[in-house]
Amino acid sequence: MDTTPRIPTGRTHAALRILLVEDHTIVREGTRELLERENGIDVAAAVATGEEALRACRELAPDIALVDLHLPDMDGISLIRLMSRTAPRVRTLMLSAFGDPIYVTHALAAGASGYLLKTASPEELASAVRAVAAGAAVIDRSLAPGLAAPGSTQSPLQNLSQREQELLGLLVNGKSNKEIAKTLDLSVRTVESYASHLYVKLNVRTRTEAVLAALKLREDVQGDGP
Repeated sequence: MDTTPRIPTGRTHAALRILLVEDHTIVREGTRELLERENGIDVAAAVATGEEALRACRELAPDIALVDLHLPDMDGISLIRLMSRTAPRVRTLMLSAFGDPIYVTHALAAGASGYLLKTASPEELASAVRAVAAGAAVIDRSLAPGLAAPGSTQSPLQNLSQREQELLGLLVNGKSNKEIAKTLDLSVRTVESYASHLYVKLNVRTRTEAVLAALKLREDVQGDGP
């Protein structure tokens, strides 16, 4: 449980400072090693408990915290909820072995900016960290398929246009406005306009809330099924 700040050689002054919260030593150190290979990313601390994570937030002011779902002293969702209140400037990304949609829903509701499975590749992990730092909501691509597809005539997703559904799917995958514009062959301003209409239809204010709404609506539709 090393909370000593590390400043690897060759890093840029503006590198993202990461707090890694994982109780399994092999996973924690392996993830630290993967992240520290990336330019522009520094692991400021790697800890094993929620209490240590909260202390590290106060003392080290990381940019992003990667949080495991199960910790010795509290669950990761409760930790994210505490961090949202006590360290609101720290963005959180849940890194878990469990892909049950209810965990994703609760993590985002607690204040997480995203949810990534531990099966993600090193490239996907680094990309997710950078996306969260840029303000995007990130959901593991294996959890994303079908989230934006209407599955019931009672679903508010039914009111979305085809373009809005495409946009929501890209938001779920953590794409920036610039990336969405390129994918959909639109201008960034048009993407922003579509996003505004989408947020109104889903009764949300942010990207993260839009992703959470998509997950919750999908869960409700599945619950109403046979």
